[in-house]
Amino acid sequence: MFESLTKRIGNTDVCVVEGDITKIPADAIITSLPPDAFLWDNSIDKVIRKAAGDHYHDQVKKKLFDLRTIVATRGKEKHPGRFDDIIFVIDESKSSLDKIIYAGLETATQQGYHKVLLPPMRMKPVGAVEQTAEETILRMKDGVYSFMNEYSKTTKLENITFVIYDDCETAERLASFLKEITLG
Repeated sequence: MFESLTKRIGNTDVCVVEGDITKIPADAIITSLPPDAFLWDNSIDKVIRKAAGDHYHDQVKKKLFDLRTIVATRGKEKHPGRFDDIIFVIDESKSSLDKIIYAGLETATQQGYHKVLLPPMRMKPVGAVEQTAEETILRMKDGVYSFMNEYSKTTKLENITFVIYDDCETAERLASFLKEITLG
């Protein structure tokens, strides 16, 4: 059984927990999204749709290109999820995952969010940019490190939480990498 991790970096707690991402209170979920709508069927998209229907995905109708971020808001929509908004980072599988993470966290800062959640991204299948699961997890850590190096003194983000569903090994490996972060 994985024990959750919390690491303080600057004024922000970076956490790794196991659970259902839609049941954790947050200002926003940050996730990658392929530019082609017919590919919007990965596990995180299914979880979001189960909690909120197509409300968030319907807001993504603009021209989609790599690393563009789109904030889809809850508005007056009622759904059983505990999150308000979703930051979609368009992922054409051209840029490394750390850039996707950085772009999402930067947008969260620009929006003035305090608490964001991230699912594991690009874990299955690996190979588009990152070649192994280990490299994918390392890039998640690198995205947080790059963001915190740039924004640790100015971000209002109090909490960045990676939420891993039913995958102890990924949670433990990500927690291990995040423990290594020191700003400098």
